[in-house]
Amino acid sequence: MWKRVICCRYSSNGGRWYPFLEVFGSYSKIWGDILKVSKSNSHLFNIFMVNSQLFVGNGNRVHFWSDSWVGNLFIKSLFPRLFSLSSEKEITLRVVMDRRDAHSNGFLRFRRTLLSWESDELIRLEAFLNSVGASFSDRADCLQWMANSSG
Repeated sequence: MWKRVICCRYSSNGGRWYPFLEVFGSYSKIWGDILKVSKSNSHLFNIFMVNSQLFVGNGNRVHFWSDSWVGNLFIKSLFPRLFSLSSEKEITLRVVMDRRDAHSNGFLRFRRTLLSWESDELIRLEAFLNSVGASFSDRADCLQWMANSSG
């Protein structure tokens, strides 16, 4: 419930799964303090990160590049050059996989034509995606607290 209140208050439709560690813009005293704690107390933030897990449902909210939808891995960290060249850094997992299913070429968009070695990276990314697969359900994507059995 609190997440919905905060998202409504700060005009965040869906929002990010994890807080931004940079505190910028003007916020209420309470929200500003929450962000400052996450930035100043790395131990507390690490507890949150270790005990939360992203579960893919329909894939409509999971960001392909910047969310850890494959275990604790971030695609932008595994393929930093492709991420830097991407013209769609906020693209969702669902959009990428739907494009990929529709036509294998051009499922990701880049700012320029890829060089030969960058095309090799794209082939490596495609092989990686084939190995992990992504299955969707009708449920919404969610972040669950794993420190207790109820999630």
